[in-house]
Amino acid sequence: MRPLPVNFVMRRSFWPWAGYGLSMGLGVLTAVQAWATWEQLNQRRAAESELALPAGGGGSKSHADSVAGTANEPVYAQDANALGRLASFDAGRVLASLESARVMGVKVTAVEVSAAEQTARVELEVNDPASILQILEQLNVGNEGRPVWRLVRAQSPASSALGSATIEARAVIGLR
Repeated sequence: MRPLPVNFVMRRSFWPWAGYGLSMGLGVLTAVQAWATWEQLNQRRAAESELALPAGGGGSKSHADSVAGTANEPVYAQDANALGRLASFDAGRVLASLESARVMGVKVTAVEVSAAEQTARVELEVNDPASILQILEQLNVGNEGRPVWRLVRAQSPASSALGSATIEARAVIGLR
């Protein structure tokens, strides 16, 4: 028979110690980052309190209120509001309503859509002034209580030239 080797001594692995060292290092890094964040927060609060105080020490309360009102509003709020206005204006609906309105003697010569101002201006070439009213009626169908399209400018046709008109639509189009 062969003798069996008996080893009762177990070797210790270095991996648990490496894990302990790594966790201690991450703990120290977290503490340093938390301390730096706390310091930046205190500096920001101090700067905001200096801005809120008037330069002369005692000033008008309305100035302090106006500074506090703008300090509470996020920096991106104006951009978000402008983007919301752009998204709420449906330029496709404006163009579709222009395509659907057909009146003899009226020709669209220019379309200017401004999503930032939420308006659409249309230049028309007309044969007679009554056709302007007909196209406005067709464009405002369904909005009798509050017409969307309105006449801005009209020039009556001369004997040798065609007349012109400008109509405008406001942001109510997006709410139809």
